[in-house]
Amino acid sequence: MGEDMVVNIAIDAGTEGAGNTVGTAPVALGRILVALDQSDYANNAMKQALRLATGHVTGIHAYAARLHDRRFKQMEGGLPERYRRESEMEHQRDVHEDLIGMGLGLISDSYHDAAKALAVKADMPFRRLSPEGKNYACLLDAMRTGDHDVLFIGALGLGAVAGSTIGTVAERVVRRSDIDVFIVKDRQIGRAHV
Repeated sequence: MGEDMVVNIAIDAGTEGAGNTVGTAPVALGRILVALDQSDYANNAMKQALRLATGHVTGIHAYAARLHDRRFKQMEGGLPERYRRESEMEHQRDVHEDLIGMGLGLISDSYHDAAKALAVKADMPFRRLSPEGKNYACLLDAMRTGDHDVLFIGALGLGAVAGSTIGTVAERVVRRSDIDVFIVKDRQIGRAHV
């Protein structure tokens, strides 16, 4: 990425020295990608994206179904004997794969549905991305498509550890990002420090 650069954007009209008017931000805000996980931070990131967007917002939630499949296979040795026959194992794998895929898909859909409801209320076009894979890797892949100007992400997610200032996903993404990243460090919209 070259030189490290920090850009502070004054997002409140009343912020002293902001001098910003709509459409004059130092970064493009027409095609915003928002990382979704239903944490307070991600929800605030979505709200901030909707306040600042000038084009459309795309929500992204990645889920790791293959990770669950690998873990299930690792645990097969602990199954009762009657389930260890190869035909029964294949059946159990298929059932597990279907349940995990369906369950994770429903979770992802619920995150997108909540974000879309906010977008509809703000009269903002909303798009969905639900890739399968590791969350930070899927975010980076989406960011590298050229379809997005900036990523909005919560500093912490659902797995937040007390006392942390930035989560592992946000840190991994920021370190590898080729586009601007807007990190929301507060849970509530009224106190968005970026």
